[in-house]
Amino acid sequence: MRRTAYWAIAVAVVVAVAFTIAGCGTKTAIVPDTVAKVNGQEISGSDYLEQAHRAACRQVLSNMIEQAILIQWAKDEGVPVTDEQVNKQIEAAKRDGNYDEQAKFMGEAGMKSVIQGQQARANLVIKIAKPSDDEVKGAYDMMKTRYNHGPRKQVAVIINPKKDKLDDAVKRIKGGEDFDAVAIDCSSMGAVKLWIDKDQPMLPPDLLKAATDTKVGEIAGPVNISIPNQPSQWVVLKVLKDQPKVDRSFNDVKDEVEVSAAAQKFQQDPEFGKKLNEKKKEAKVEIELADYKEIAAQFKNPP
Repeated sequence: MRRTAYWAIAVAVVVAVAFTIAGCGTKTAIVPDTVAKVNGQEISGSDYLEQAHRAACRQVLSNMIEQAILIQWAKDEGVPVTDEQVNKQIEAAKRDGNYDEQAKFMGEAGMKSVIQGQQARANLVIKIAKPSDDEVKGAYDMMKTRYNHGPRKQVAVIINPKKDKLDDAVKRIKGGEDFDAVAIDCSSMGAVKLWIDKDQPMLPPDLLKAATDTKVGEIAGPVNISIPNQPSQWVVLKVLKDQPKVDRSFNDVKDEVEVSAAAQKFQQDPEFGKKLNEKKKEAKVEIELADYKEIAAQFKNPP
């Protein structure tokens, strides 16, 4: 009964870890001195961070170059990204409760850049291979809980298999320590954020009750979210915000959903991928960072 909810938390964990590793501005992260052992040989935390940093920064730079190519291509095709489109996407992210955390991590300019790239891709797909009404309606149905849900709460959770560890976390937080800082000390995953509402299928009842009974800004727990016959799992939660009931029809959000449908179509349409690769080959990419010069060759020879 609790398996689905547990995996929902696991998905949120993956996102949180990805955000931690992807910090190119600094190489700070909370990792042990030894991150792994192979037949007794240690892999140091410093080596891990150095390689994670380089790999992440290489990927970020590649993504930014591709975003620039998409934005320029959309402009050339007569479907440039507009401020109105970007603002609508930002409003949607804020409505979902995702924007503030991502903007804190990436910065306002970084968030805007990513959104512009996503919107450029959507504009191009809509022009070249416009999603049908059925495809847009299908995208709406897939994301229906985004547009139709009861009152819900966004919470941050600290996950740990040891209840006594979280008992100590609660004491520290109530003693005035910062929730996120304690989360880093008490869980390898830090603070994981997710939405909770009473209509969520297979939600552990104790977790729902704790979230329901707790006011914004307050904490609750430890709460047992263990799956029967599996290792124990406990959480401490902090309620971040309340969101009222939402009931948006397909017609209310059709333009917004079309962007998501276009993204799905891009992934499924090999012809669009071929056209993007052609644009990559045509682009004059000059890398000024000595460690990442080879990225230019990757754009000249896309897979």
